[in-house]
Amino acid sequence: MSEHVKTILFVEDSEVELLAYRTAMEREGYCVHWAKDGLEAMRMLHNIIPDLVLLDLVLPRFDGVDVLKFIQAQTSLKTVPVIIFSTNSIIESDDEVLLEGATKRLLKSQCTPQIMLKTIKDIFTGKIAAKPATKPADKSQPHDNGDLRERNTTQRAEAALADYQEPNTAQRADAAMVD
Repeated sequence: MSEHVKTILFVEDSEVELLAYRTAMEREGYCVHWAKDGLEAMRMLHNIIPDLVLLDLVLPRFDGVDVLKFIQAQTSLKTVPVIIFSTNSIIESDDEVLLEGATKRLLKSQCTPQIMLKTIKDIFTGKIAAKPATKPADKSQPHDNGDLRERNTTQRAEAALADYQEPNTAQRADAAMVD
């Protein structure tokens, strides 16, 4: 009986980190898909449901917070564990509650491929519990601004994806990604 190969979506715009961490993950037998910006990640998440998302926060064309909001808005992706992997240790207070939905947060400056592999293994074996990717309700504050901001981000993401699916836009975006 063959074992299911775990699929990881690695959302990272730095080719240095990509090379080091992707190589280590592939050597461990993981199937690693790579997106170099937020829009590409959201597009890929329409086509695959990975077993884990490894997400940088500082990205071009939709940042990691927007990608995390997108993941949380999709029923099929809500249970996918997310590791925030970023140099960004200062998080806007509005986004802090959202990022609590991530399974684990690792700072790049304190991480090595071995630490990352151990974290991934711990998530897959249940030693680190996957948190549900849903934003907990905060009853102490009105939700109008936050809900509006979330709807706007979701609408922007959906509009960008719809625009991307237009043939001319897809070709232009693909050409831009080559840069």
